[in-house]
Amino acid sequence: MSARMYTMKSRLTLEQGKTGYRYNIDSFALADFYNKFSAKRIIDLGAGAGALSIPIAHVNPGIEVFGLEITHEYSHQAKENAKSSKIANYHAITGDILNAVNIFGNEKFDAVASNPPYTKRGAGRLCTDPRKKVARHEIRITLAELLEVSAKLLNKGGSLFISMAHSRRDEFLYLLAQNGFYETRLRKVTPLPDSPPKIFLSEATFKIKTPFHEETPLLLRSPEGGDSQEAKRIAIKYA
Repeated sequence: MSARMYTMKSRLTLEQGKTGYRYNIDSFALADFYNKFSAKRIIDLGAGAGALSIPIAHVNPGIEVFGLEITHEYSHQAKENAKSSKIANYHAITGDILNAVNIFGNEKFDAVASNPPYTKRGAGRLCTDPRKKVARHEIRITLAELLEVSAKLLNKGGSLFISMAHSRRDEFLYLLAQNGFYETRLRKVTPLPDSPPKIFLSEATFKIKTPFHEETPLLLRSPEGGDSQEAKRIAIKYA
């Protein structure tokens, strides 16, 4: 059994299970952030049911999009979502991110995208649902390991697109430098204008330093109540 995604009105079919991890606007915000970039081949690491990479494939029909997901149930759902959405440039692959280099061999990518677990290994209270636990906590892969794998998959000059908890920003910047990345763009995501950022969206270039640009924060809620105008725009972008 499955249920519809978030509130996005679209020709896309993005079904997800009624239980387990439920994706949210973070994936769509990162897809929107990505879509200022041009690439021929992109891989989504930890693709789930395709909430990040299928919208990217939908808006960019001329590129090859791969979704690598360790859970067969989610990988199969991503494949069905792409098929139902009539997206021919999407490839759902079941596999472990830590084994990605062996899975793809000498194949390289122009971009890596990921909406990984936000909670650092050993921190926070673990969810009782095993699928939520893996999606929210660093059970199977850490941020450090994700960046190491991304560096091995990218062409020189390729870009990493990621969303992460703002509380881990200093750690993230350190890991970027350790793996040969230079942050190119940053967008903080905040609930309200006066609220501290909860997450950030980042683009980082591999092995080539380019000028850095911080974009205007993405506000999710309107001070008057309800979703902000930009959150609404993101939700209907793929209509």
